Amino acid sequence: MRVAARFILPWLAVAVLFGSEVACQQAEEKAPGTPAPEVAKATPTPKATPTPKATPTPEPAAEPIALSGRGQQASESFPLRQGLVVFALTHRGRSNFAVWLMSDTGEKVELLANVIGNHDGSTARGIRKAGKYLLDITADGPWTINIEQPRPSSTAAAPQSWDGTGPQASPFIALKRGTARFKMTHDGRSNFAVWLLDAKGDKKELLVNQIGAFDGSKAVGVSPDGLYMLDITADGHWSVSVEQ
Repeated sequence: MRVAARFILPWLAVAVLFGSEVACQQAEEKAPGTPAPEVAKATPTPKATPTPKATPTPEPAAEPIALSGRGQQASESFPLRQGLVVFALTHRGRSNFAVWLMSDTGEKVELLANVIGNHDGSTARGIRKAGKYLLDITADGPWTINIEQPRPSSTAAAPQSWDGTGPQASPFIALKRGTARFKMTHDGRSNFAVWLLDAKGDKKELLVNQIGAFDGSKAVGVSPDGLYMLDITADGHWSVSVEQ
């Protein structure tokens, strides 16, 4: 009996320990646990309402400037804004009629006319810097010079056509991004040149530059959408049409 007891007691001890662990585990499972901490829900940040962009107000056209005189003259200074300027010039005489636009620091900026005898035409230029300017005029007869700084916000779109005689700045035309086709004729003997300008007066494309008669066309890429115009140099009758 003593031998049997020596073998049974260790097994009983193991069983008791195992049973205690199981009981403790069951007790822990049955006991109410500590509630898990609540996870705070993030409050969605309201989306900012985009501020509507203000539509830029078109810059109003400046007051026209009218100059007149006879023979060789240096004009009084006058203000010009940055951007497009259109000069309309006339002369009644037999000798050279030349007009230089000069800055108030004495720099020659643009040659506006250089012909012999009578003259009646207009030309467009882009002024890069606002400031005071003046005209240096060579003439032997009476002359007039009218200066305008147009700032239109809209105009007619292609197709359009114009015709005239001598140098002219065309009306504005609305062109879309893409290809525009220009058809041009000229029956004079001297230089026939046509520049496509944007609304700021910047030169975008030279459409033709020929001496004498001309009858042809040119396709150009327009970018971006906007208002454009033509600056035409000619000594005869010309026509220009544009389509998109």
